[in-house]
Amino acid sequence: MYSRAEVPLLKSLSFRLTLFFFLGIVSVLLVVFFITYLSVDRLLIANARSELTEDLQEGFEIYTREGLKGLKRLADTDTREDGPARLLERVVDPHGGVVFSTDTTKWGKLPPPAVIPPYGKIQLDEITIPARPQEDAVMGTLGLDGKAFQIVEALSWQEGFLEQVQKAFWTGALPALGLSMLAAWLMALKASKRISEIDRISKHIAQSGELSKRVPVSKAGDEIDSLGATFNIMLDRIQEFVHQLNETFDNTAHDLKTP
Repeated sequence: MYSRAEVPLLKSLSFRLTLFFFLGIVSVLLVVFFITYLSVDRLLIANARSELTEDLQEGFEIYTREGLKGLKRLADTDTREDGPARLLERVVDPHGGVVFSTDTTKWGKLPPPAVIPPYGKIQLDEITIPARPQEDAVMGTLGLDGKAFQIVEALSWQEGFLEQVQKAFWTGALPALGLSMLAAWLMALKASKRISEIDRISKHIAQSGELSKRVPVSKAGDEIDSLGATFNIMLDRIQEFVHQLNETFDNTAHDLKTP
């Protein structure tokens, strides 16, 4: 007699299919997240560099009209609007000496430009803020008459925006992942039940010898239906063979009894 052994959950087809689907979805989500994160990060930095270029161009126009006095007025106005922790503006000479600067308390000692750009030209660099090593900034340097006008903008607000993007992404992704897992489990469970039905019928035939039983075949047209159809064809041929074999035995027995 054949007995049906219960398959442990961790070894079941439903669990393995669901686990495979889960790992695939998580991998896709991680790839999409990192691509999105890096793309937004690059976009924000590009936007910051673009705005910094416009501010330096504005500063150059003011310098040509009003000189250093106009730049100092512009620097004071900008830092009042954006705050000394987000924006620093200064003018340095070729030796790194500071001609004037806004509040540097939140910045520490910033390095002077290695080379002052030509008059009216702009150079952009990304730096780490000395007083806040965990934060980065974009530094723009404008070449003047033997001096350099620098605007340094902290990227902390962009990092905060990236954190919001990250939170929004996973807030939407985790429920979607949960629903996908549920759908995968139900689909895998349905598939395993169809396979279990084939197993049940094959064991019933092996125990009872009832060759008239057949495996139900759905209209899904998938591999399980193909397996069931092939199993039924095999049963048809076995049943036909047994029928022919019985007829042969009956005829032989009849012939042996006939004088």
